[in-house]
Amino acid sequence: MRVLLVQPYTFTVRGLPQPPLALMYLAGYAEQRGHEVKILDRNLETNARKIIHDFAPEVVGITSLTGEMILDGIKISRYVREQFPDAKIVWGGVHASILPESTLDNDFIDVVVIGEGEETFADLLDALRHNRPLQDIKGIAFKEGSQIIINERRPFIKDLDSLPLLAWHLIRPEKYLKYETLLLTSRGCPHRCSFCYNRKYHFGRWRGMSAPRVKAEIDHALSFHPIRRFRFDDDNFTVNKKRFYEILDFLPKDIPLYFETRVDYVDEYFCQRLSEFKDPFLFIGVESGDEEMLKKLCKDITVSQIYAAYELINKYHLQSSASFIIGIPGETRAQLDKTLAMIDAIKPTRPSCCIYIPFPGALLTEELYQKNQLPRRNTLQDWAKDAEVASGFQYSEIPNAELNSIYQRYWRKLIYNFILTGRLKWIFIGFTNLITNYFRLALRIINQDIR
Repeated sequence: MRVLLVQPYTFTVRGLPQPPLALMYLAGYAEQRGHEVKILDRNLETNARKIIHDFAPEVVGITSLTGEMILDGIKISRYVREQFPDAKIVWGGVHASILPESTLDNDFIDVVVIGEGEETFADLLDALRHNRPLQDIKGIAFKEGSQIIINERRPFIKDLDSLPLLAWHLIRPEKYLKYETLLLTSRGCPHRCSFCYNRKYHFGRWRGMSAPRVKAEIDHALSFHPIRRFRFDDDNFTVNKKRFYEILDFLPKDIPLYFETRVDYVDEYFCQRLSEFKDPFLFIGVESGDEEMLKKLCKDITVSQIYAAYELINKYHLQSSASFIIGIPGETRAQLDKTLAMIDAIKPTRPSCCIYIPFPGALLTEELYQKNQLPRRNTLQDWAKDAEVASGFQYSEIPNAELNSIYQRYWRKLIYNFILTGRLKWIFIGFTNLITNYFRLALRIINQDIR
């Protein structure tokens, strides 16, 4: 079957183009089953109409994260339904998996793939190709007349090494690999943060590719483009310390390294090993400087652990972020002050903060529902813009206007930090990316693209 996989458009003023890794794994698995697959990344392509018409898809798969990309996913779905009414429109990804019923309530969506998509989506394609019923396919939800059917959930893939290598041949790798090589080597997280989707999506399980398989992915990416920086996009790259150190053993020491970890994974040996690298960067979600808020967020770390971790990080001169959440439900001004004082005290390379937003599937969101502090969102459009999810609601005692002011202040500090540490290259890259995004937006208007 002709299968079009779509990464919806999300305009961003910062960051680099990110390869659609989930779709690339999905595509490789579908190709192994003999299907013809094309990937459309709306963040790069400016003439989706032509691409869709030229390919004439029989199945369109669209990934979804809570936020504005849902809006573009709906636009693509509507356009496909109008132009190719017989094509099946399938949604997957975190949002659709957590909220399959409200996703299928949309007129332009036929099937939802719940959870990991490789095996499920390939089985769905085989069933559609041979006109087999969908009731026996584990891991999907679908419409049968006016009824929504949710099938038995599919077990997790036991061995991630069994997945095909990333399908770089289906995208334009030079567009994504110019500045960094983004890889995803594990799935899930064993921790229970109450603001995170992981407990609902991965059920507290973590699975990782073996170190040799990670090396194979790196070598495969290298065959398409030289590697400028390693960026591991795992939710928690360091869960399995043995695997982590095995990966460090074969990574070149002269290429910058970026990954996400937690303060309770940081120890002396951890920092010693990373200090061998040219420019390692640790992204760490600290979240709060107050013990009570850390407990509310189910972080399972303490304030003393945070200070101890950053003392080691700074001792070994490692680059680090410290990401904090402000406006947490129930947060007092005194608790916020503790957080702001901690940011100054632990001296991360790039401190950052975000304003709390309730996302579907998170324990804290359910608590807000139960306390009637948040009205339930019942449609895709309700969840479409993450900024709108929080608008009009105040979950802490700090006014939203003040939270926004603090947020903006730390963005300015981030820019100053880049200047002071001589990292003007990344400011230039970010500015270039911003201009490029506006240029692509103009091209969409000129091409009369789907908007």
